[in-house]
Amino acid sequence: MSDIIAVSDDSLTTLLASSPAVLLDLWAPWCQPCRALAPHLETLARQASTGFTIAKLNVDLYPDIQQRFAVRGIPTLLLFKDGQEASRQVGVKSLTQLRIWLEAEGITLNEQAAAAPAPSRTPWPAFYNDASLHAFLSTRLKNHALANEIKPGFMPYWTDNQGTLSAVIAHHEQPEVFERITGLPVALAFVLEQVPFSTPDEVEALFNVLTPGKDVSQVPLRWTLDLLSDRYFAWSDWLQDADLDALRKQWCERVSRHLAGETLPSTVWTPLVKATTDEQKFAQPAFELENNLIAALGALSPLPDASEISAWGSAKIQLGFALAQIIEIRAGWSREDRAAPGLRERWFRARQAQEPEQTFTDQRLKEMRDLWLSENRDFAAREDALYADYGAHVQRLHAPLQENLLRLLREAPEFVV
Repeated sequence: MSDIIAVSDDSLTTLLASSPAVLLDLWAPWCQPCRALAPHLETLARQASTGFTIAKLNVDLYPDIQQRFAVRGIPTLLLFKDGQEASRQVGVKSLTQLRIWLEAEGITLNEQAAAAPAPSRTPWPAFYNDASLHAFLSTRLKNHALANEIKPGFMPYWTDNQGTLSAVIAHHEQPEVFERITGLPVALAFVLEQVPFSTPDEVEALFNVLTPGKDVSQVPLRWTLDLLSDRYFAWSDWLQDADLDALRKQWCERVSRHLAGETLPSTVWTPLVKATTDEQKFAQPAFELENNLIAALGALSPLPDASEISAWGSAKIQLGFALAQIIEIRAGWSREDRAAPGLRERWFRARQAQEPEQTFTDQRLKEMRDLWLSENRDFAAREDALYADYGAHVQRLHAPLQENLLRLLREAPEFVV
């Protein structure tokens, strides 16, 4: 057992030279995800064996540290062995994910668990088994649909009496508020954000199957399993990395076993957790689909609790980007076409960095846009054609996913105390 040590850039150098193994937390006081991660690190510190030290460094006080270790964002955890970086994790992780990662790296912790905790169900039935609550929320949602106030979005938002589906249901953008108001798990909120129901008929179809008294806690996982299996998409044809495709299939196999009632030991998730820690492998624009998929698998390995906001929120964002890539694939875009938006962003950033005060004037920005278009006319034409019909592309993509969600909700069992 040990305390977490606060270090500076100088004292970190001393610590790395004198400690066999160091886990360094790069954080900042304003970083909410950093705060969410902090209790897990405190638990790990209590379980630390001799020779393993956990340290934290405030990047606001020592901004050069991010460049020193090529860190793009926080929270980032860096694991050092004998003074050299051995592995890293980026973003909020569950305690189980962190333990599996450290075990895979040879770090011994006390109080090891034999099995990963199974994701829990919501501790109450849908809508608290209250028909009047269900009717009220259904009517309110239909009124927003009639007013065209249900909007798409990568994350829940609520402003000016409109927003994304889960936020409109709760009249609040925070998923935990959605859960408390409806009795539905936050995981379902993020799935509803993925395939929004925005017309009055769609809202009615949703609330006809999402009825009071049901246990829908497994619906988000079942829906995600179908999404990542071979049921709808030709993942194996589209992924250019066979190892990643194998990881996808491993995840699906383990989830299927869990849904069949099997208790899975934490070790079955080790290959997935370890493989998804390499944020650099698919960092290039040509690997956007691969990058999104591996990040989603990382967020969902091991399986998060149905009420775990950080994991399901991260998975929702990454899967949303992956679905956008699939729209481009179905529209006939080549891998080079799909890499072009990322390359364009880098092109503009590089030129902006050369400007006085590293910013474009309006006139200079127009000149740069004209220059980029003159050099990329073919791609610009394909992009314009895609977005001219983007609504139809989205509808074709979402229709079977929406139908499957309705089926899963219809088949969800009644809640049993």
